[in-house]
Amino acid sequence: MSVLALAPEEFKCIVDEVWASLLVPVPVDADQVDGEAATFVAGFVEIQGGWVGRVSVETTDRGAVAIASQMLMVPTDELTQADLVDAVGELANIVGGSVKSCVEGHSTLSLPAVVPVQEIGDHEAQLEVVSQWQEHPLRVRVLAVA
Repeated sequence: MSVLALAPEEFKCIVDEVWASLLVPVPVDADQVDGEAATFVAGFVEIQGGWVGRVSVETTDRGAVAIASQMLMVPTDELTQADLVDAVGELANIVGGSVKSCVEGHSTLSLPAVVPVQEIGDHEAQLEVVSQWQEHPLRVRVLAVA
């Protein structure tokens, strides 16, 4: 059986590199996810193989709009729902691909999906990075699927 060979510091480096390449200014570390009253969305990919899990990128609806606007270079008032799904899903895909490379043995990566965060499922978070970008909370998690 394969395992996920990824230390918390390595996971944080992966996430920080993704943020640095796609978001300006670079998100800053946060202690917890703020925005409890907001609606959150999660982009995720699943890793299948000897280790089975999900990599999830979560933010508020407003955060998804801001991220999509910057990634796609489109004004916020011109974005479509499909643009938001594409941007959040692509973040999950990029981080998920890096995490997949840390799985020993053969594994596959699903296409990204974007859902309300409540639908991500109740899985154990093995790794987590919490950040804030332009007042928007960001949480990236590696979730083990039992």
